[in-house]
Amino acid sequence: MNAVRPAIPDDIPELLRHRELLFTAMGRGTGGSSEWREAAARDFKERLSDQTMAAFVVDGPAGLAASGVGCLDRRMPSPENPTGHWGYISGMVTDPACRRQGHARAIMTELLAWFGLRDVRRIQLSATADGEALYRHFGFQEHPATVLTWLAH
Repeated sequence: MNAVRPAIPDDIPELLRHRELLFTAMGRGTGGSSEWREAAARDFKERLSDQTMAAFVVDGPAGLAASGVGCLDRRMPSPENPTGHWGYISGMVTDPACRRQGHARAIMTELLAWFGLRDVRRIQLSATADGEALYRHFGFQEHPATVLTWLAH
């Protein structure tokens, strides 16, 4: 297995390809529009430099074998999270040809360490069926609160 490393700006095209793979796996598709890709590329560039986002990657034979993206958020402190620091894992993707080699596990370990250094005490993610066992291995579980989402149309 290749080593996990932090993503660099040159990785952005591959990170976008991985997001497309993720959206497809989640049944969301990419809509054919390039608008989201352009916005995501700008966001990657900005947030990787200001360190409000971390992306860890594993190089593959032709592009990235795997990637994981974590984002920082700050919300109101609460009894269970007195710092108010939250994290969101915004994509764990392994190229289909590179699965079952431990890449996702290694990337998740790096992401959790990165969040830990920033005193993040709560991390959320949306899991695909393929990734659920990995996340449960790291201690992720359903939250007792009902989470509702509003999307603009």
